[in-house]
Amino acid sequence: MSSSLGGQGKNPALAKPKFNRKFILAILGLIIIAAIAWWQIALSSAGTPVKTSTVTRGDIEVYISAPSKVTLPSRSDLSFKAGGKIAAIHVKKDDEVVAGQMLADLDMTSIYPQISQAEASLKVAQANLDKLLSGRNQYEIAVAKTSVGQAATAVKNARRNLNTVQKLVAQGKQKAALNVENAEAGLNIAKQQLRKIKNGARTEELAVADAQVKQASQALEDAKSNYDRVKELNDQLLNEADQTVASAKAALDEIAKTDTATAAYASAKSAYDTAVAARNRVIATNNQSLRAAQAQVNSAKGAYDTAMAQYNAAKAGARSEDMVIAENQVRQAEIALEIARIGTGDASLDAQLDAAQAQLDNAIQSSRIAAAQFELQNNGPGAADIHAAQGQIEQAQAQLASAEAVAEDAILKAPFSGRVAAVNGRAGEIAGLNATSLSSGGESPALITLINFDRVELSADVDEVEVGKLKIGQDVRVALDAYENKIFDGKLTDISLISSKNSTGGTVFPVTVIVNPGKDEFREGMSGDVEVIISKKRNVLVTPFDAVKVDGKKSTVYVVKDGVAYLREVTTGLSSDTAYEVVSGLKEGEVIATGKVALTDGQRVKAEKDERTMR
Repeated sequence: MSSSLGGQGKNPALAKPKFNRKFILAILGLIIIAAIAWWQIALSSAGTPVKTSTVTRGDIEVYISAPSKVTLPSRSDLSFKAGGKIAAIHVKKDDEVVAGQMLADLDMTSIYPQISQAEASLKVAQANLDKLLSGRNQYEIAVAKTSVGQAATAVKNARRNLNTVQKLVAQGKQKAALNVENAEAGLNIAKQQLRKIKNGARTEELAVADAQVKQASQALEDAKSNYDRVKELNDQLLNEADQTVASAKAALDEIAKTDTATAAYASAKSAYDTAVAARNRVIATNNQSLRAAQAQVNSAKGAYDTAMAQYNAAKAGARSEDMVIAENQVRQAEIALEIARIGTGDASLDAQLDAAQAQLDNAIQSSRIAAAQFELQNNGPGAADIHAAQGQIEQAQAQLASAEAVAEDAILKAPFSGRVAAVNGRAGEIAGLNATSLSSGGESPALITLINFDRVELSADVDEVEVGKLKIGQDVRVALDAYENKIFDGKLTDISLISSKNSTGGTVFPVTVIVNPGKDEFREGMSGDVEVIISKKRNVLVTPFDAVKVDGKKSTVYVVKDGVAYLREVTTGLSSDTAYEVVSGLKEGEVIATGKVALTDGQRVKAEKDERTMR
């Protein structure tokens, strides 16, 4: 039996459906488009988030900021105009003083005699003129002749005294130079001794040490001999000064027997006072030179002791304590050399010479006056004599004024009311030579520093691009680094015409700001910042700075109303770093968009309040 499969058909129920691929893709595209449209609609209905601010009335300021530093213009560094020993300092640091108050004064011991002598000279000159105008008598002629002889004797004594002092000064300077040589030699010896101890003594070093002992012994003998010579010269000078005083006293006593109201008596009294003053200077000078000679003896004795110790050390050999001694001796020798060098510039020697020369000059002047008075008494006054007597009065008046000026300069007074900031000295010191200046080797600081806190200034540097906006009298806010969140008010008082360079090389102009704070708040040198207010308006419409978009001369804002941003043109006035003044285009209470979000006119937005502060 046979069968055939070729004619058998398929079951329709088991066949798979066929789809069009293009149709499927079209359906998917419609779905995507619908999703995008839905997202845009949803986004549009929610709005773009933006910061907003309400237009309000307020104050706006335009200012220039600059770093500043506190200065105190009312500061005075006070010192005496002339040298001298400080008698007393009447104030201390932080004392409050008033203008004209005495702060310190110098010892007036040497000043009052100058005033007294100047007053006496003026009286003598006036008496001479009165005598010229009143006539002459035989007794006064005799007295005038006696005065001529006494004046000639005084000139002779003064010349002899000057010659003696010149010799003494020359010897003193020669001795000072010798002291330097001896000190240098002593230093070299000390250094050699130190090297010897370090390296061990040798035969030739012992010989050197022995020679140094002999040299130091000779120097000691020389110093003692010099002391004896100085004492002898001092005795001679004092003896001559005593003779001059005795001669002047005898003349004064002789004239006083008859009349103490005459010009001759006044002249003799002046000559006596001058002789006494000269003797006192000789005594002071003698004491000083004798102390210097004794110091030389002491120095030579120390050098001798050092040399002997070095010799003994060389013989005994080096020990650790010898090393210490030798190093100390080097330091002592260096100090001795420095002292000796200071001695070469000893002003006391020149002072002795100046005093002796002044004594001679005074004696010559007195002699000329005595001769003129005798000639006047003998021959009678002429027009030239009267003119000369008037000139002597003017000269005496000038000398008195000069002496009184010296006395006035010896009193240090406060030039203004204020507070004592520093006191650099104490009673007994020489004005201008205190411990600070001696230790530092520099100039002496002011004796008293006075500061007035009633006027406090700040200096600031303003950039050249801003300086044209400044005007004297503008209000200024001051903030100091020392006082956080505290503001002081001030005024701009000066704008420099001269520029300078700041730390980065830029051109700046210094300005000055004055403030009036409490005295205890500001200190010189404090740092801070100033804000110079160059323009300000009160109670105007203001908007945040970033709410206004400026395009050329056109300014616009976006007004937000009912969730939609509307573009609006506005007119602005003042502008600061944080705000604009709105002159027109907006009303108080309207809400505007702020920040840098890009918007278009009519765009829906979601408002978020901007909390920033405008100024």
